[in-house]
Amino acid sequence: MKYNHFTPFLVLALIFSSCVAQKKYNDLLGGKARSDREVARLVQVEKEHEALKAEMSDTRTTLSKTEKELSELKDKYEELGAAQMELKSEYDVMAANNRGLLASSSDEKKELTAKLTAQQRELDEKARMLNLLKEELEVKEEAIAEREESITELNKQLDLQRRSLQFLKAGLNDALRGFSASDLTVVEKDGKIYVSMSQNLLFASGSNKLDQKGKDALAKLATVLTANPDIQILVEGHTDTDGTPEFNWDLSVTRATAVVKELTSHGLEPTRVTAAGRAFYVPVDSNDSEQGKARNRRTEIILAPKYDKLYKLLN
Repeated sequence: MKYNHFTPFLVLALIFSSCVAQKKYNDLLGGKARSDREVARLVQVEKEHEALKAEMSDTRTTLSKTEKELSELKDKYEELGAAQMELKSEYDVMAANNRGLLASSSDEKKELTAKLTAQQRELDEKARMLNLLKEELEVKEEAIAEREESITELNKQLDLQRRSLQFLKAGLNDALRGFSASDLTVVEKDGKIYVSMSQNLLFASGSNKLDQKGKDALAKLATVLTANPDIQILVEGHTDTDGTPEFNWDLSVTRATAVVKELTSHGLEPTRVTAAGRAFYVPVDSNDSEQGKARNRRTEIILAPKYDKLYKLLN
């Protein structure tokens, strides 16, 4: 057998190529795991947002109940005040009678004295109860004022977020005005903005390399997002059902990652952006027709406001 001097180098090249491929695969798996964790965190944020809205509703209900209790306490306070005045009037009458009966028998004097003492004790008890009710009313009024202030601030923050989303949506529509509605849409839903880009706009079929027209659209999008630093960004890759699940998982992840890299290359802060692959598991249309598959082959950029200030108010 003739010995070839290039044989060892060929073997080493094959081993090195295998190691590089394995490393890329491991890196993709690690990226997918991180993406799944980020997606789970964003889902948790969305749940916390819904819980926040429910808690605000409960707070309003509690405020209404507390105001009703305050009204009842005020009524009771007024009733006790009237009773105190009536007792004082009776006391004054009895005192006057006592002065007129100074010459009467000692037994009658003792009886009147006992009644006056009992009346005085009752008056003292009523006065004590009135003071307690007054303190309770002050506490209730202070609590109601604090709750009203918190609700006002919460509503203010929610209104600011709504206006911020409306401003962002207007900016996106203006920046992306030149693109076809079949390739790019901007929709506000459930307190978030969804920018949906078709495969036709961004990638060739089966590829994760961005086309130039897709880069142009992402550059304009990055400009708007950079000017809105309080917005968190989730980039989701979606496919149709053609091909194996494994291929579609990888394709959706690498496409999302390609979009993230393009956005951050234009100055967008990387800590604000998360990439996620959805494969064909979150369709927007049926995969039974070519038209439906075309709609499902898309990249969605989901924009959501930060909720840090709202969490601080609730805590």
